[in-house]
Amino acid sequence: MGSWLFWGAPEAMDDHAVQAIEVELRATEWLSGVSADHPAADFRTRFGIHTGPVLIGNIGGEERLNYTCIGESVNLASRIEGLNKVFGTRIMITGQTEAALGDGYQTRQLDTIVVKGATESTVVYEVLGRTGQVSDEALRRARNYEEALNLYRTREFVAAATRLETIVHDDPAATHLSERCRQFVSTPPDESWDGAFRLVAK
Repeated sequence: MGSWLFWGAPEAMDDHAVQAIEVELRATEWLSGVSADHPAADFRTRFGIHTGPVLIGNIGGEERLNYTCIGESVNLASRIEGLNKVFGTRIMITGQTEAALGDGYQTRQLDTIVVKGATESTVVYEVLGRTGQVSDEALRRARNYEEALNLYRTREFVAAATRLETIVHDDPAATHLSERCRQFVSTPPDESWDGAFRLVAK
């Protein structure tokens, strides 16, 4: 079961990205508390956020009219939400949203992706939490991952995999990147490779 929300309409707001992040952080925190009280229940959640233009308003006909939004930005947010399953993350955002957040949140750059049916790449991030509320260990691990990602992008696959060794045991995103590094060590990409992870499914 899923749902989606949008900000910035019918009234414009300057902090729409922050509002979206806060809703999802609070939902995650609340569900963590519920899970602690009911350990046998499964309350896993995934959130995907993208900041971009959409068509918004009353859409439909006389028999069925709905105030909603449509467009490529909506589709991308949906793909980002699903991508959490690949990386083992809960809150994933695009670079456009990350740029609109300011300094109030800590993030980890995860990858550059190309979703199915698209031609342009998108940088995606994991939201770690509010600034000042993320542990030093989590920040250290995030920086290790980003250093490995930079090595991966420059085709230094062995060095990238080595960098990931200290965090790969309990970090699904690091495991995913490490596996790709090892695949490219065995079968190097051709000269057209641009470092982007291309999704073959929606």
